[in-house]
Amino acid sequence: MKNPLHNTPKKVLDLLSNPKSQGCIIKKSTVIIAVSGGPDSVFLLHLVKKLEKKLHLQIIAAHINHKLRGSESDADERFVKNLCKKLKIKFETSTLPAIKKGNIEEIARDFRYSFFSKLQKKYKATHILTAHHADDNIETVLMNMTRGSFARGLKGMDFHGGVHRNVLRPLLHLTKEDILQYLKKHRLAYRIDKSNTDEKYSRNFIRHQIIPLFKKLNPNFAQTFQRNLQLFGEVDNTLSTLSKSWLAANFMKNECLTSIFTEQPPLFQECILTELYQQNYGHGLNLSNQHLESVKALITQNISGKKKEFGSKYFLVIKRNTHGKKVMKLETRGSIH
Repeated sequence: MKNPLHNTPKKVLDLLSNPKSQGCIIKKSTVIIAVSGGPDSVFLLHLVKKLEKKLHLQIIAAHINHKLRGSESDADERFVKNLCKKLKIKFETSTLPAIKKGNIEEIARDFRYSFFSKLQKKYKATHILTAHHADDNIETVLMNMTRGSFARGLKGMDFHGGVHRNVLRPLLHLTKEDILQYLKKHRLAYRIDKSNTDEKYSRNFIRHQIIPLFKKLNPNFAQTFQRNLQLFGEVDNTLSTLSKSWLAANFMKNECLTSIFTEQPPLFQECILTELYQQNYGHGLNLSNQHLESVKALITQNISGKKKEFGSKYFLVIKRNTHGKKVMKLETRGSIH
């Protein structure tokens, strides 16, 4: 059976250079490429290099030294720096500060994208390219499912946009195997991050223990999963459109009547709250099913003066408006005493 996920490098290049593509790289523009030194990012860097002359691009390779593997992390940095020198690509690097507490994966991710955004402003780059591929997408969705994610977390990563609107992920329809085969064929060197085998990290556990079991049940698991992601994406887009319309019609000046909200079906209530969170934070990464249920319970109880955290900046508060009717209102944390 032909693998529908399989995508040749030429198709990826066409995707990035085709003016009709949503993720097309603009001629004479600057692009930031996240390069760890691993196989995926090395593959992407070599591919985009092929477009440099055709599109008159300025390519900036951005590397983060996470300092989590001692001399190995430093060796990664040297490798990427030397590769960029060989390819005549500008190299930028930053070092992750020591992490004393908190979720290492999340802190590192936030630091990476903050660095990429700074470079984007510095060089006036049109896009940030990352090397996420089909296997990464499967792992992300399975992680979201185990943490309790709403529909938006089940559609996986988008090729274009998402949390960081200028990010492109042109390898999402490539498997890891596709990438490794290309690198082997063209004898392209890359670094191996040994921490990727450490199963104390959730993603690694899913990669090495869970996904192989699914593949035993269904040898075409990757293809099947990809089709499911497309369906979840269509469902999420439809629900998002409906939720935006509802908020535009009912959520005025950061508030709406609780009676109108509670009239909606439970599923649509969650869609509305998810969209409201998305509009205020640009993403729904920290919004779990459990938190949605607690916010819904607050609104259903409808007790004046009660409040619930709604992300890092807001509380959702139940109060009476100037007409004496109960409303659910978003208020900044600093404005509530």
